[in-house]
Amino acid sequence: MRQKITKLTSSGEHKDSFYLFDVKNAVERIKIWRHLLPRVEIFYAVKTNTNSKIIQACLANNTGFDVASATEIVNTMKLGAKAESCIYASPVKKISNLLIAKQYGIKKMTFDTEEELHKIAAHYPEAECVLRIATDTTTAIYNLSEKYGAPME
Repeated sequence: MRQKITKLTSSGEHKDSFYLFDVKNAVERIKIWRHLLPRVEIFYAVKTNTNSKIIQACLANNTGFDVASATEIVNTMKLGAKAESCIYASPVKKISNLLIAKQYGIKKMTFDTEEELHKIAAHYPEAECVLRIATDTTTAIYNLSEKYGAPME
């Protein structure tokens, strides 16, 4: 691997950025997660890295998938994910993407607003909806409540 990196970075042939990912490390982290939190289901956020090897490793280790776009839905399902192991978690769902989730049988989905819930009900009444709730304060490194979730009131 070092030789390949050296060749790519020193020859001037490779102009694009690249990344290295240790799939074994990801699998080890799944095992640690399951050991420490055995009752918590894992949903890999496909948007973070759509590489098929990562998705296949997740499939082999029975994780679920957080999909947020039509492309993520289609690609993850084509690799062998089951609809019941996916959650469609885009905060604002395009109707066309909602219909693709329906076509693939992905019933679990999040919603953050009343408008999103009405949209889901109108186009996919069989959906099983999960309300994301924003928290008022957090000590998390990344405060996702700034971006996602319905206000407590």
